Amino acid sequence: MRYKGITRTIGALLVSALWHVVPAHAISVEFTTPTTTVATGQSFDLQIKIFGLGDYVAPTLAFFDVDVAFDNAAFAFESATFGDSDPALGDQLNLFGLVTTTSGVHGDAIDSARSYVNISEDTSISFPFDALQAGDFVLASLTFKALSVGSSELGIFVLGLRDGDGNDLATDFAGAATVSATAVPEPEMFVAVVAGMMILAAVASRRRARQRQPR
Repeated sequence: MRYKGITRTIGALLVSALWHVVPAHAISVEFTTPTTTVATGQSFDLQIKIFGLGDYVAPTLAFFDVDVAFDNAAFAFESATFGDSDPALGDQLNLFGLVTTTSGVHGDAIDSARSYVNISEDTSISFPFDALQAGDFVLASLTFKALSVGSSELGIFVLGLRDGDGNDLATDFAGAATVSATAVPEPEMFVAVVAGMMILAAVASRRRARQRQPR
């Protein structure tokens, strides 16, 4: 009888634990555009977006800490803007301006060839995000400048994600983006192209004029 009582107790505890398990979500942090082509010397934006939150239910996000690594011979970091560019979303960690957030941007060299930029945002108070936060939204937009011709990859490294209760959120995937920088055409090339087009247009015009002449 004693063993039966112990077995029933363990069984009840297991059922209770399973009853309170929160369904797992496949949370990922990715660039919205995995491939981009720009001209050398041109600035470009990369948006970092989180996918797979609860969509107006738990789990929600109240803190993130993310690194973006890049080739410092290929790109130069210029600036960061927090929040989604969609006015309907805005900064999902500072909903309706009701929450004060602490955000940070800094960068440094990893080695002689690689650098990183770190972005983070944290809410200052406990806030009922569960009923108010979207499931997918842009965390921040980073602006870089292309320095040299060629293709190079920028990678996302998630250092931490937490919900409003301070619980860590697991990340199933962190993305990367490949940016290809092309050479800027020299002014002489533009002149040659325009001159060639003018010659072709003149030849075509003469042909049409000859075809209209009576035989």
